[in-house]
Amino acid sequence: MTSSRLLLAALCLTLHTLPSQASIIVMDQILDPTSYNPAATLGINASQIYSDFPTYDALALDDFTVTSGELSLSNLTTLMAAANGFPAFNTVTGYRVSIFSSPTAAQNTLIGDIASLLILRENALVSQINGGPLGLVSLDVQIDLPNEGTYWLGIATVASTIQSGQFFLRDNGPNGLPFPGGNNGVLANPGQGFALGKIITANTDYAYQITAVPEPTSSAIALVGLLACARRRR
Repeated sequence: MTSSRLLLAALCLTLHTLPSQASIIVMDQILDPTSYNPAATLGINASQIYSDFPTYDALALDDFTVTSGELSLSNLTTLMAAANGFPAFNTVTGYRVSIFSSPTAAQNTLIGDIASLLILRENALVSQINGGPLGLVSLDVQIDLPNEGTYWLGIATVASTIQSGQFFLRDNGPNGLPFPGGNNGVLANPGQGFALGKIITANTDYAYQITAVPEPTSSAIALVGLLACARRRR
């Protein structure tokens, strides 16, 4: 076997034996869903793209921080409450996911400047809590975040009020208790249909959970580069 083939074999073996990147929880502000009061009064929590009243389009945003390396978001989960039309989850068209660099970036559009995608209803997993108006919405995604920093996540239903009523995000717990250093969710309402301004301080943490997979380590990337070089030399 030639030296180049030996190098190729060694590199392939090394890449094969590198440990897989395990999923990590980047943010978790959802307590036990069954502990929430389904009849609780909802504050500034609307999160819906209204197909019949777009002026009221709103997105509940909350921040999360990437502290080291690159991440690929793999799952986003939120706890929603259906109102004024329950049972309504079956008539949702889809779920709009947007990630912003700051709340300011959501003042004029609910399309995220970092990432934005539409998850169709059939691709979302919705688990209604005790058959009531609360639904745990789980969305599988692939969103790469290349840099460390603070980002803002928003998830909204896409639905008409005539067919589905309205949807609200729940807060981080039955009593809206803030997480340490949190309590800084905001509501973006560019059309100002709620007549409260484009960016509204909610004074709560929204019920979001983010799961991610770390990007390949620099050593793995270097090995891939060596493998490519070896192939070119053949």
